[in-house]
Amino acid sequence: SAVRTRQLAELYRELAQLHEYLGQDEQALVWLDKGRELLRPDQDGAALAHSYTLAGKIHLRQGNYAVAQGQLEHALTFAEQAHLPQVWAEAKHLLGNRAYLLARYPEAQQQYDLALQRYQQIGDRQGESMALSSLGRVYSRLGEFEHAEQLQKQALQIKRHIGDQRGEAVVLVNMGDNASLHGYYLIAREHYEQALASCREMADRETEVRALNSLGQVLAERGELLEARAAHQTALEIGEQIGDQAGVVLAQCYLGLSYLCLGDYATATAYFETALDSARTLGFVRGESLALLFLSQLVRRRGAHQHARVYAQQALTLAQSRGARRMEARAWTQLGDALAALAYFTEAADAYTQALALRERLYQPQHSVALKARLA
Repeated sequence: SAVRTRQLAELYRELAQLHEYLGQDEQALVWLDKGRELLRPDQDGAALAHSYTLAGKIHLRQGNYAVAQGQLEHALTFAEQAHLPQVWAEAKHLLGNRAYLLARYPEAQQQYDLALQRYQQIGDRQGESMALSSLGRVYSRLGEFEHAEQLQKQALQIKRHIGDQRGEAVVLVNMGDNASLHGYYLIAREHYEQALASCREMADRETEVRALNSLGQVLAERGELLEARAAHQTALEIGEQIGDQAGVVLAQCYLGLSYLCLGDYATATAYFETALDSARTLGFVRGESLALLFLSQLVRRRGAHQHARVYAQQALTLAQSRGARRMEARAWTQLGDALAALAYFTEAADAYTQALALRERLYQPQHSVALKARLA
């Protein structure tokens, strides 16, 4: 009967949610597809809205940005038809995440604004705080540190008011990222340490991994390499315990960078190559690109400039194929460094020029100054 069919479709979606929670994204997508095969667009709009939203979230995490966009646009259509404002707002927020990951900040701002308005209209304080924090991340990337900080503080106030300690930790990490991006490393460290205290109290291991990796990067920027290595090592261990595969890959990348800065090239190589293999197996584009860029940096230090060029070119091709402009800018810079080391000065200048154009579009003046120095 139609009722039993809908019940079966709902069971499939619940199985998909379980697999997604366990980090088994491919299996989750299989169950979502099975469930949608049983549903009718003219009668089951609500179920389809939920299904497409979850599928979009998974594809976004995997770096399948074009697929994610299609899934989320379907979710918006069905959520509108079924009068599900909360699902509509969630899909809008996820589309904002997609634009943010692609460094399309004005588009991300627009999507987050629409999500925020809808959350506020329906009195969803949890969603409101999430949208405010996401808008803060956008304004941070646009170079507006104070506005970003104000939005994050509003989000934090709501999290504390509704007693969402786990969400509070996420906002604190975002506040740390904002401070770090603008060079306020002591402030960033304070935010990350507050987030870690909250994570440990709530046993939120996933956010703890993110906070540790972010803290490690700040410590490295301050030249505290042993402390940075320890933070990434802890992130790696926790990530392995809870099955946070993306967090593990990032920890391996940054652990390798710590060893590279400490002059232990053999250990650094082992971490980078392990991260690269894992990222490719997972389809984790950011991790793969990062590992390639760090490998390029490592082999260039060892004098293997042609290999450095190859790694940087691979990272560049990957970033361009996914529209990941921040990573593309880093890849152009690494490629320019490799070409300059090979005495291909005209080609190096072209690469730096490409990187500079991207950095200026991404509102990253601190990187632009360094690139202009290279061009000079």
